[in-house]
Amino acid sequence: MIVMLADAAERSDSSQRFAAHWCQTIIRQLSTLDTPLNPDLACTLIQQQQRLLRHDYLLECGSYCLLLLNLENRQGTLLHVGDCLVAAVILGQPPQWLNQAHSSQQQPGVGSNANRHVLTRSLNARRFSHPHQSAVAFAAETELRFYTDGYWAEHISQSQPFDSLDDDASILTIKLVDDGPAKLRLNSDCENFYVDPDTRVSVDKDTP
Repeated sequence: MIVMLADAAERSDSSQRFAAHWCQTIIRQLSTLDTPLNPDLACTLIQQQQRLLRHDYLLECGSYCLLLLNLENRQGTLLHVGDCLVAAVILGQPPQWLNQAHSSQQQPGVGSNANRHVLTRSLNARRFSHPHQSAVAFAAETELRFYTDGYWAEHISQSQPFDSLDDDASILTIKLVDDGPAKLRLNSDCENFYVDPDTRVSVDKDTP
């Protein structure tokens, strides 16, 4: 399974289109490769596509998380740039945060909220930021939650109501099950996620 969530800084009328373009382009390219997929190959493709952003998205900037997951053994790699976060949640247990944001606030309750929008790594057309890679493995019935910074930094960390957030906010939830397709649920204000079309998943789109 290949899943990506992206978050674009609100710089122009093209910002949301930029996030959707990045997700769709990367996953479509990865899902049609003739060779076995691995993180290094994914990074090479990401760098190739980043160079092409200058044609249509020269001034845009954003963050993303990309999960490459073998559904049979529930092992894989998480790649991320910027301030999108991913957590693994098992019922009755606290979230296990799988990555740290490339900003002054790394996770809910970790780091400073001051200048959290200043990223040390970002997706942009001018300079390539190599994605951080993390090996991941999950138990059955694990729920994976992908968050944009508006959701985890404001809604979770500061307990702001969803309809009163200052920043765009999205959460993509994936429930891993032993039998049947993975279950996806999206709560977002824009089309900023994409899933490998060949993966057996069921998708529900929530409203905030």
